[in-house]
Amino acid sequence: MIRTLQDHEESALPAGRADLLLAAAGPDTPTPGPLTLSVEALTPFATLKILDLGLVSAPERYETVTFGIAPGGAFDAKTLFEKGREFGRYYKPAGDYVILGESVSPDAADAAALLKPLPGMGLFEQLGRTADGFLMFAAGFMLEACRRFPVVLGGGSRMAAALLIANRVVRRDGLPMDPRKLTLCTVGGIAETERAATLSLLGQLDFRPRALYVDLPSHEGEPYAGATVAYGIMQGLTVAQITSRAGSGA
Repeated sequence: MIRTLQDHEESALPAGRADLLLAAAGPDTPTPGPLTLSVEALTPFATLKILDLGLVSAPERYETVTFGIAPGGAFDAKTLFEKGREFGRYYKPAGDYVILGESVSPDAADAAALLKPLPGMGLFEQLGRTADGFLMFAAGFMLEACRRFPVVLGGGSRMAAALLIANRVVRRDGLPMDPRKLTLCTVGGIAETERAATLSLLGQLDFRPRALYVDLPSHEGEPYAGATVAYGIMQGLTVAQITSRAGSGA
């Protein structure tokens, strides 16, 4: 069942079919995790794409969108943010909305420290020291994309951190944004510290996006699994059906 993260009331994702966009960077070739592959087999996404934010090797099985980002190259927060904005501005969904996920999350960082003021630094200069490529790209993408279609952010505190980055840029520059089309969806049963961090970051926003979760018995390596399983539930599947197929490897 899909519930709100704040008060555990029953909720839902947007209606219709979703595009699944999984962003990744680094040496490992990204592939969707077992739970997501189970959903794809039982009730396919409108499309499934890998967003190459600096991969050494791209997956052969899935369509890949590249952005000219060299693996292990110098990190420029402003450049990654603008690449995300451009993609969000021009992306044409095959379905009714988009699920954005991070294929391989790094170790949990102090997301709350991203925007603590550092004397003498501008916003993007500071983010160049405290953020990373995915956070900047995701922030730019959601800022533009939510003006055109609903976006579900698959994850917890890192997606909330990307939202906060987008919010700070909007506040500073007066850019248009429609947070009514944004939904964060994570995994239930996460450590209380992760839930508290996510809610704390969301509480710093100038708006209140919906924050949801789905209880899952296993989601190793799939920080976006709450969103993809929630999509399966919206298509009429049960968590038991999804996890059973994922466990069988079928």
